[in-house]
Amino acid sequence: MIRLYYGLLLSAIVFSLASSATLGRYLSETATTYSISWQPDGRAFAIWVPLYALGAASAIYGLVELPMLSREVLVFWSATWFLSVLWIFIFDNQRQLRLAAVIIVGAFATALTALILADAWRSKNTEEILLVAPLSLLTGWLLLAASLGVATAVKVSLRKPDVTIPRMPRREREYVKRVYFDQTRDGQRALHVEPTTTQKIVLPILALVGGCLAIAVPDPVLPLPLVWGCSLQRGFPRSAWLILAIGILLGGSAVSVLRIFLWEF
Repeated sequence: MIRLYYGLLLSAIVFSLASSATLGRYLSETATTYSISWQPDGRAFAIWVPLYALGAASAIYGLVELPMLSREVLVFWSATWFLSVLWIFIFDNQRQLRLAAVIIVGAFATALTALILADAWRSKNTEEILLVAPLSLLTGWLLLAASLGVATAVKVSLRKPDVTIPRMPRREREYVKRVYFDQTRDGQRALHVEPTTTQKIVLPILALVGGCLAIAVPDPVLPLPLVWGCSLQRGFPRSAWLILAIGILLGGSAVSVLRIFLWEF
């Protein structure tokens, strides 16, 4: 019976991958239209490659070997991926960005619930830790995504879009997208740009949340996607605030390791 739940997880991951591959270009358009100051540049989103690959590998391993993960963990893990699919379509629409924020926060909540229920690191079982590692990475990344989703919803309520693409023939429109929405190029420019005041406030707070979650779960892998996101911010590595945020995250990861293996509390 447990094989059915691993199959559900694999189906959810494949469905999410197909949706992202179809609408990924338009998602970047929406993200640039309502840009958030602590949104990392385009290189950061390469993290979806290991998220999909490792998640699918865990599901396939589960189908073959049937390791002992509870049904509740697999249901919440699958729900996270299905919610990510729903978020893709809602966010792409650009008309219900407040609803998109609720959905991405819900995806983070289901991922965190699955991670807490799995409690893999406390078991000290290597197979279980490796099996759940993709979920840890996904949870950490969704924490950053949820903060961006909420900020986007607030921004929609307060102001107009930052960038508006006018109506034009399809070929010219595609060219404008390439010019205005090349976030990797903007990331290179960001090396010479000072971080905004909002970045200096939000990122250490977000790092504190991620570090505390890593200690509470406990799970030293959870903060790593946030470290990745912070390292691809404008102003890094010249900003002491970004260094502080990364230090908090790595500190939370280190304390969680101490809690698991040396000092249980």
